[in-house]
Amino acid sequence: FFFGTMSFWHGLGLCFLLVIHSAVGDVCDDHLHVVHDITYVDTGGSGMPVLLLHGARFTHKTWCEVGTVKTLVDSGRRVIAVDLPGFGETRGRRGLPEEQKIKWMMQFMEHLKVSKAVIVAPSMSGTFALPLLFHEPQLFIGYVGVAAVIGEVSPEVLRQVKVPTLLVHGQRDHMGQRSSSVYSGIPGSQVREIPDGEHACYLTNPALWHDMLTTFLKKLERATAA
Repeated sequence: FFFGTMSFWHGLGLCFLLVIHSAVGDVCDDHLHVVHDITYVDTGGSGMPVLLLHGARFTHKTWCEVGTVKTLVDSGRRVIAVDLPGFGETRGRRGLPEEQKIKWMMQFMEHLKVSKAVIVAPSMSGTFALPLLFHEPQLFIGYVGVAAVIGEVSPEVLRQVKVPTLLVHGQRDHMGQRSSSVYSGIPGSQVREIPDGEHACYLTNPALWHDMLTTFLKKLERATAA
């Protein structure tokens, strides 16, 4: 029997993927919570809190499946991935008014006893994170916008934001490029592009996405420690 056959390596690859998927699933399954009809993962710990929101077609499980939760946990961060109201397994209605989205975010963070966090907001979830950023910036260690929905915001408002910001979009996502262009008005913001990336560019190249995110987090940690 020749161990270099295609069937052998194909089978080995499938086993490897199953092991990785199982490990990722364990991290999320072991830290899953349902409180007040809100479903979320909270890995706990004393590391920098990273709050992962999600786009309209996704849930907290996306961050488990793509490996973001495990990547951040392995590097010592506290990771929170939540289903927003009306999405996934969290009850509530979609399309909340802006003031109610701000209130929901503040109450959720208060429940977690998280005074401030790095908030990662792809696409639709920008309608939760950005109003919070503009009205309650003290709740942010940093902001990561991934092709975040573009709202009505003036350049003057953007110039007043003092929160470290990373903006990520996919090369093939014109809306995401426009989003990064608009929000690059935040002073000191960094813009990164994922080659051949679609709207959910973190799915196109998870390894590059994780490298961009962890590099940003390391800079924040160094700044916080200084």
